Amino acid sequence: MLQKLTIYILALLLFSCEKIIDLNLKNAPQRIVIEGTITDKEKQCYVFISSTQTIDEINRFEGVQGGAVSITDSRNNTYRLTEVEKGVYYNESLKATAGETYYLKVKVGNEIYTASSTMPPTKVNLDSITVTYNTIYSNYTTTAHYTDPANEENQYLFSIYKNRKKYNSFYVVNDEYSNGKTVKQNLPVFSKEKEDLIYKGDTVKVRMSCIDKNIYKYWYSLEAGARGGTGGPGSFGSPGNPVSNIHGGALGYFSAQTNQTQTSVVK
Repeated sequence: MLQKLTIYILALLLFSCEKIIDLNLKNAPQRIVIEGTITDKEKQCYVFISSTQTIDEINRFEGVQGGAVSITDSRNNTYRLTEVEKGVYYNESLKATAGETYYLKVKVGNEIYTASSTMPPTKVNLDSITVTYNTIYSNYTTTAHYTDPANEENQYLFSIYKNRKKYNSFYVVNDEYSNGKTVKQNLPVFSKEKEDLIYKGDTVKVRMSCIDKNIYKYWYSLEAGARGGTGGPGSFGSPGNPVSNIHGGALGYFSAQTNQTQTSVVK
């Protein structure tokens, strides 16, 4: 969701050709937001359609109903997504194949929005996670363990859950400094809220997604916009306008990605 997210960039990558534009949500006209994902597993193909909100409503999902949503693969097979609730579109059986490009088409009213995303050719395994107490952060820190393939570019998106509740934190990483290496990726949670702290007995889950370069740019630029928020680096005030791969004037993204998880009980 384009809401109050916290995203921590763990590897730097500059995009000189892109420009980040801050949005003034108080005065800006409403725009369509499309957030679509297709993964390497069935029952994980969703497209969420919503509209931008005022600052006072930023935590509320305002779904847009009545859209026509389809995904076409590179062999010209087209799959329809069904609206299962307001603004939520779903295909139960569609899953992505490594290296294949998928094309999203969304029609809302008289407007048509399109996007494409290529499934990464290599599914990098999330080997394990560990959760250890970190005296610097005065909290438990989760570490993801994986081996980055050599001689190819890879990008990763990490999400963390505690007791089945997803944190509003994303970590986006590339392999600029870890190509071909065994990686121990720290994923600290910086929230000071008591309910966000990790305690003994908690169940922590990490989801690692292999994403294409355009989706990496999206999350990276979203973090860049977040730096202008009143909460300082890594926190959101008014979100910026990230580098979207959606064409037609909508905000958001469409991502073909792998998903895999590992779980650990804190001892």
